[in-house]
Amino acid sequence: MSHISVPDHYRKGAIQPVEAISDWGLGFALGNVVKYVSRAGKKESATRQDDLMKALWYLVYELTSGDVEFTDNFLKAYRDKD
Repeated sequence: MSHISVPDHYRKGAIQPVEAISDWGLGFALGNVVKYVSRAGKKESATRQDDLMKALWYLVYELTSGDVEFTDNFLKAYRDKD
């Protein structure tokens, strides 16, 4: 795979997230969980917390069978808890 299409924050380990996602047969939502967890704290334009919140969004979305409204409200409540 070309380094042009694979940013450094995805090339930190022995395998790339896209390879794990494909090998494990994950769908869109769970694939995004893996993607955001694997790059958390490594991408310059996103904080670790930002990436983990994105991963959490996709995990809740998967758990609720794609209920965007519930997922958005769940994360809003989580952010507002403090």
